[in-house]
Amino acid sequence: MHRSRCMRTRNVDTIMTADPARIGPHDTLQTAAQLMRRHNVGFLVVYEAPAGVVGVITDRDITVRATAEGRDPTMTEVRDGMTNNVVTCYDDESVEDAAWRMQRHAVRRLVVVDRAKHLVGIVSVDDIARALGSERLAGQVLQRESGEPA
Repeated sequence: MHRSRCMRTRNVDTIMTADPARIGPHDTLQTAAQLMRRHNVGFLVVYEAPAGVVGVITDRDITVRATAEGRDPTMTEVRDGMTNNVVTCYDDESVEDAAWRMQRHAVRRLVVVDRAKHLVGIVSVDDIARALGSERLAGQVLQRESGEPA
């Protein structure tokens, strides 16, 4: 890679949200919803020591996977509504690489880990679009996520 290009490339750690809100897999969906409200977010990292990141849960997951099925949010555990297949990136990866990964997997957020696989942050499609100055990227990710043709 050309030296001047390396100097211009920003890494994910410069745009990510550090220390994201997290919840345990055995906490209830009600607790997850309350935590989302408290932090004004719609996304939580599901974390369990010593394993680390075991999933993610969104406000949509709570609604579609639990509430719509008639599950009691005071009794249903986060693990029963979370997404297990977590798409991650490294904090020292370029923003461009993270954007590519996000588009490839059709996700709006990536869990950011360091090289030792410790949770260090999250990065959203909006963070990446701002960093790259590209609203087009956000549109492509959202289009792919919804299943519409690219």
